[in-house]
Amino acid sequence: MQLVDPIDLPTLLGGFRARHPGVDLRLRQAGAAVLVEEVRTGSLDLAFAAVPRGQLRGVDARTLADEPTVVACATWHPLATRGQVRLRDLREETFVEFPPDWGVRIAADRAFAAAGLQRHSAFELNDVRTLLELVANGLGIAIVPRWASRYGLPVTLLPIAGRAPRWELHLVTGADDRVSAAARALVELLPQ
Repeated sequence: MQLVDPIDLPTLLGGFRARHPGVDLRLRQAGAAVLVEEVRTGSLDLAFAAVPRGQLRGVDARTLADEPTVVACATWHPLATRGQVRLRDLREETFVEFPPDWGVRIAADRAFAAAGLQRHSAFELNDVRTLLELVANGLGIAIVPRWASRYGLPVTLLPIAGRAPRWELHLVTGADDRVSAAARALVELLPQ
């Protein structure tokens, strides 16, 4: 299971199940943009979606985390000795990326476009750990949330100078009149 920092999703769902054993609980992983659309259309009751706030039209959202992303590179990569990097420093690098509908990728694509920069993506994965393992083995660099350090892999995380892409995590629900009682009960278990 992917991390959803700062939410401990297995513990949250376990606590919900203990309090509401009769509720049919289902979990679905998908790209953030897909999850938001499924909440918007009513296919999902709620989603934890790491997507820029501008992608949240037609739904209600509560921000759970908002932080700048960092660049992950192998510990022996030439960038690893720098204190920070700028987006333009990354033009010639090979990238290991998340799919286009993941929030980190959406934010990175927007930041590079705004800076008038292109980048070379050689690998596209929907698994954070595998992405970081490719980075650790020198197959490219990646833009990741800072919490990726929790995987404990041999990568160096560098701050991005200037306007870094941001990693935003939101609890996404439909309009108040469409939120199910089960979804409201789950939301009540979240830390404020």
